[in-house]
Amino acid sequence: MSPAEGEPDQLRRPLTRQSILAAALELVDADGLDALTMRSLGARLGVEAMSLYHHLPSKQAVIDGIVDLVWAEVTLTADAQDWRTAVRRTARSAFATLLHHPWANRIRATSGGPARMAYLDASLGHLRRAGFTPSRPSTPTTFSRRTSRAT
Repeated sequence: MSPAEGEPDQLRRPLTRQSILAAALELVDADGLDALTMRSLGARLGVEAMSLYHHLPSKQAVIDGIVDLVWAEVTLTADAQDWRTAVRRTARSAFATLLHHPWANRIRATSGGPARMAYLDASLGHLRRAGFTPSRPSTPTTFSRRTSRAT
C-alpha cells in the first residue's frame, strides 16, 4: 500500500549531500557520465529533481562532489622513507582507483575538491622532501649536491 497523498514516505531515507553524491557515483559508475542528469539522479533516489537543488546547487556541483569521492579512494602514502616508494604506492593507488571509475579520466583535471587537493599535496610533498624544486624539477637537490662535490 502506498502512502496517501501528502503523507511522508516512511521507507525513504532523508536526502543529504552525501546520500545524493553516493547515488550519483553509483549512477555514473553503472551508466557513464552522460547518463547523469538531475532528473535521472532524482529518479534513482525516488525524489523530484528539484529536491536535489536544496543540497547541491547544480549538476556541476554533483560532478565536483563525485570526483572528490573518487580521489578520496586513493591511498596516500605518508610513511614511506624512500620518496620513490611513496610516489610509486600513491601512483598505483590512483591508477587502480581510476580504472575502477574510468569516466573520471575525462574530468579529473578540471573538477574536484579537498580529496583531490590532498592527493596533489601528498604527491608533490614526496617530491619536495626528496629535493625536487620548482626551479629544478628534473633533479633532486640531494643529487645535485653529490654531482657538484664529485667535480
